[in-house]
Amino acid sequence: ETKFNPLAGCLPMLIQMPVFIALYQVLYSMVDRIPEGMTYQFYHLVPDLTKNPATAMGEGVLAFIPYLVLMLVFAFVTFAPMLLQQKNSKDQNQKRQMLMMSGIMSLFMLWISWSSPAGVLLFWGASSVIGILQQQLTMRHLKRVEAEAEAARIEVEPVKVDVERKAKKKRPTKKH
Repeated sequence: ETKFNPLAGCLPMLIQMPVFIALYQVLYSMVDRIPEGMTYQFYHLVPDLTKNPATAMGEGVLAFIPYLVLMLVFAFVTFAPMLLQQKNSKDQNQKRQMLMMSGIMSLFMLWISWSSPAGVLLFWGASSVIGILQQQLTMRHLKRVEAEAEAARIEVEPVKVDVERKAKKKRPTKKH
């Protein structure tokens, strides 16, 4: 009726889920298969992409910091889209409820990230940040196009001119 498909919002997630699941399984199973002394690191920022934050915490606080950053990014990218969506909402009850729900979901994501390999957290965080940026750029572009269309739609009223007419002289009448 309104030409809106509710599955359109789920399509990118459905495409991404098999990659996410495969990445999780590969990184989780690689822990036992890595030769001694070899690590899969990410530009020296994350020491080992196969290690989860729980394991890194056991090695010390300094070893845990990169994984903590990944966990916080992972939780924040869950919270940010809901926050940005409610930014212009007028209904305060709905806004408060959505913020509370997104906060709980972010805490849940922190709990999930505790036992997930760092590579999964990096993948999910990076793809979510890119998705948020893409959505914000698209929304900004659509608002600009809509404002230009609105400006072009303004109807131009005819110019009103205040003119005084000369009084008409009576016509001479014929006498019969």
